[in-house]
Amino acid sequence: PRKAWGAELCCQGAAELRWIWDSDERGGAGKFPQGTPDYELRQYETAKWVSTVIRGETQKEAMRQGFWKLFRYIQGKNDKEMKIDMTVPVTCLIKSGCADFKISFFVPFEHQDSPPQPTDSDVFLEERKAAAIFVR
Repeated sequence: PRKAWGAELCCQGAAELRWIWDSDERGGAGKFPQGTPDYELRQYETAKWVSTVIRGETQKEAMRQGFWKLFRYIQGKNDKEMKIDMTVPVTCLIKSGCADFKISFFVPFEHQDSPPQPTDSDVFLEERKAAAIFVR
């Protein structure tokens, strides 16, 4: 079983948003960060995401390493050797008080029913519950 993630930090590409959105199993609660004119709150339905966990790095380095692992997946490092279009948002989930960063790409709608399986053991598919996410 994977760790439960109690907070999420949302990003697109390597851009950093230094604000934590606290959530729980009942659907989450939170407040808008101050000065958010560059961010939009979007509602995402239950969907599949491709993810990897980077441990013991800075957030910037974790985003770099995680992005490239996932980029190789969408460039064909998967069981179907299929190229997949890049999507947004790219998310970085963090667990409070922990140096683990879960970097994720949204699986495009046309692959939601049957996404190719990753061939890198550090990359995995997961289904996330519906959530409101800040994007930039």
